[in-house]
Amino acid sequence: MSSWKLPRRTLLKGLGCSLLLPMLDAMVPTSARANPTPLPARFIAMFLNLGIYGQGYDPTKNDASRYPAVNAWDPGGSGVWVPAKAGAFGGVALPPALTPLEALKGKVAVLSGLGTLPDDPANNSVNHSAATSSWSTSAWKSSAEATQINILSEGSPPVLTHTKANETPPSSIDQHIANALNITPGTTLALSGGNYDFSETGQGGHGGAISYNSALSAGGSSLLPRTQTAQKAFDNVFGSCSNDPNAKAPDQKSLLDYVSNDIKSVQKKLGAQDKARLDSYFQNIRDLEKKVTLPLPCPDPLMPDTPLTGGDYDHITNLEMMIDVIALAVTSGAMPIATFMSSSEADGSGWAHAGVDALATYVGINGKKVGLPAGIDMHGEVSHVEYAADRSNPASIAAIERHIAFTQMNMHFVMRLMAKLDSMMPADPGGLTELDKTIILVGAAHSDSGVHNTHNIPTLLAGGKGFGIAQGQHLAYPMNSDLGDLHYTLSKALGVPNGDFNGHKTLLPGVFTKVP
Repeated sequence: MSSWKLPRRTLLKGLGCSLLLPMLDAMVPTSARANPTPLPARFIAMFLNLGIYGQGYDPTKNDASRYPAVNAWDPGGSGVWVPAKAGAFGGVALPPALTPLEALKGKVAVLSGLGTLPDDPANNSVNHSAATSSWSTSAWKSSAEATQINILSEGSPPVLTHTKANETPPSSIDQHIANALNITPGTTLALSGGNYDFSETGQGGHGGAISYNSALSAGGSSLLPRTQTAQKAFDNVFGSCSNDPNAKAPDQKSLLDYVSNDIKSVQKKLGAQDKARLDSYFQNIRDLEKKVTLPLPCPDPLMPDTPLTGGDYDHITNLEMMIDVIALAVTSGAMPIATFMSSSEADGSGWAHAGVDALATYVGINGKKVGLPAGIDMHGEVSHVEYAADRSNPASIAAIERHIAFTQMNMHFVMRLMAKLDSMMPADPGGLTELDKTIILVGAAHSDSGVHNTHNIPTLLAGGKGFGIAQGQHLAYPMNSDLGDLHYTLSKALGVPNGDFNGHKTLLPGVFTKVP
């Protein structure tokens, strides 16, 4: 262990480039190492489009009875997401929608019973846009109160329509935390694979965004600008090393090359553990930088022998690289708050076919791996049709199984982020990985996508061991408990001072091993 003290926010600089170092043991005063200070806040929200198959699931059956028609908010519902019993997972495998997380299930908690409209006991249908905005803000108590249409594409100004004057969405949970950290409004990472937004008549909200900051509403919109490319996200976090946009093209220099002198100077003074952590951090930057800056064609991580051609596999690769940018951003402290949407809610575009084929492993009742044939619209032909379907119709069963496989594909991105954070650097002296020092909230707008229900919505927490999250278990709450109470609880654990979150100020019990 080195006795040399390195400033916490150390910037390596060279030729107009700067790079923030991650937290190292050498940044902690010797006197404080025996009594570590609270972890800095790091929070990531991940929204998975098109919800889940929200009815019954019986893994013991190998015929159509595997998928009984049970409401997601009744006993036995949401069986593809919610473990059969409350309590520790133990040696029991995760349900099929969560299969991609099996290797790290000891670092996740599944929460059931939570909803976004607790004052709607009838669980009336709430369409995609209002339900999506409600997921991150917990602000709309009925669908009629969602008022704003805001269509925003990257690089273009918003187009606004209001059904009530001067109303914009309040801050979402990520921005509530960001504001408490004094992060400049509008600068946190808001990444999305979808390039459109929409609002449904009579309900409002946003189907293509989950991140809002009320500090931006003076300009007519509280919606954060979204980024749809990993390259731009990388540049937003780590910046450019030259005022000349073409400067890196001739020599293909890495960001690290510009600060190499500072790197060598710092490494000479570090202990062995810090050196190992820093080496891993730099290697992750170099690897990702190569992927996001190489011109087409270049190797696709999913299909190593297939060049990028601008097709569906490229879309998935872009999402994977977005995940890697998020991991680097929070680890370095360059940006500790991020949101990620796999795509706009209700998106039925073609990339999902390639994603299911490449990433899902679900085996249907016919004993074969489930795929998603080209030409099938995930939104209209799978996530909706399945619920009104006759279980005696093989086409209905096929739609159900495709939706389960689609959810598995979405969960692949969650697992990628978890695995990246858990392994990208050696654990710190206290045994905590970067995943342990980050809270990840995962969810979707509907527990039953076909009928747009908002009770018992998919909710999962990943990481957060350093904050005391009760991991490796299913936390079952009374049906229709308020998701906003979870948001408030997470904000308190991350150090947000006294106050409420959009009117919520009740701690949700059991989320942490000790009350924040």
